[in-house]
Amino acid sequence: MTGSPQLAYHEWDTVKIETAETLACQCGAPVRPSFLPYHQPLVDADDERAVLETLRSGWLTTGPRTKAFEQTLAAYTGSTHCVASWPSEAAGD
Repeated sequence: MTGSPQLAYHEWDTVKIETAETLACQCGAPVRPSFLPYHQPLVDADDERAVLETLRSGWLTTGPRTKAFEQTLAAYTGSTHCVASWPSEAAGD
């Protein structure tokens, strides 16, 4: 056999993708009429109470709730230690 193999091509084997002339991200028409959220948060009254207590405690970053979170997460993951950090990029430093 000589030359390159011949591939059979059939029009029904292909998928035609049609796009608008201008994409939505380039100021074209949006593809949906409303915003599509990535995730709807589920916040209940207990969550709101805990946030208010923390805000009013004066400890926003390194207080007793952070320590409790670190201990709970370490226990949950089976780790000996856990250190909370923000932003997440700081965890790699």
